[in-house]
Amino acid sequence: MFKSKYLVVTVVLLMVLSVGVMGCPDPGDNDVPNDVDKNDVEPDEPKVEEVGTHLEDAETGLVVPEYVDIDCITEMNDHVDELGEDIVGIDPGAGIMSATEDAIEEYELDFGLIEGSDAGMTAELRSSVEEEEWIVVTGWIPHWKFAEWDLKFLEDPENVYGDAEYIANIGRAGLEDDLPAVYEFLQNFTWEPEDINAVMEMNADDDDFLGNAQTWIEENRDMVDEWIPKEMEGDGEEVEIAMVEWECATASSYVAKAILLEAGYEPEVTPVDAGPMWASLADGDSDFFVCGWLPLTHADYAEEYMK
Repeated sequence: MFKSKYLVVTVVLLMVLSVGVMGCPDPGDNDVPNDVDKNDVEPDEPKVEEVGTHLEDAETGLVVPEYVDIDCITEMNDHVDELGEDIVGIDPGAGIMSATEDAIEEYELDFGLIEGSDAGMTAELRSSVEEEEWIVVTGWIPHWKFAEWDLKFLEDPENVYGDAEYIANIGRAGLEDDLPAVYEFLQNFTWEPEDINAVMEMNADDDDFLGNAQTWIEENRDMVDEWIPKEMEGDGEEVEIAMVEWECATASSYVAKAILLEAGYEPEVTPVDAGPMWASLADGDSDFFVCGWLPLTHADYAEEYMK
């Protein structure tokens, strides 16, 4: 028994001496190979890039028809029955849905939040307006519904929905090197609410999104020509455009597609939810999108992929 213990102690001592001779990794090395200077190891590079500002002064919040006799979120609990006990929302991945959940908690609202889609929300809004019924929905500008009906944002005294946002053109890492003219186009592609509203109204009447974009481009050729770099001449290169299925994103994405198609590229628009849209750029499966809502609505995705 004693001999066994002795042998074990001897083996342990030999191991300790061996480590002392050979050297032990410094905990500060963080597994960096010995022949690499730690200061030369770069942190993870951003996987997506904000290329340009697409539209300024965007806004999100809770929206009601003008005939609804309240003006502030704090008044909603006094009219639960009239408003239908639920806020009509859109797809669950949208930042405005997370903000609305925060608003329900912050204002202690006695309301549920219905998940759905942009199209479903506007259908509910249309039905209520036609009957002059009370309704509250998640809303944002730009959106064609503000041109279609008299609507208003409810005041948000706690600023849950934040200040004015902007919409950004977002590209994948390496886009500038791979498609420099497309990258420059995205730097230039910025317009006003009345411009995007015109396309959204056309889309509301006719779901030929590409045809509507082409018509709008012909009617606004001077503006569009300012966006297009002189050297933007494609040779059949495929360009993948991702988008969320929001009315504003559809309008912008198909205008971009029409311009690139006209320039000789082969663009394809793919509708996805917000999370997969950002991830597709980070993974290199898509080249860009023109519907990045910052700094609030897509804040989580921007933090994950842009920093």
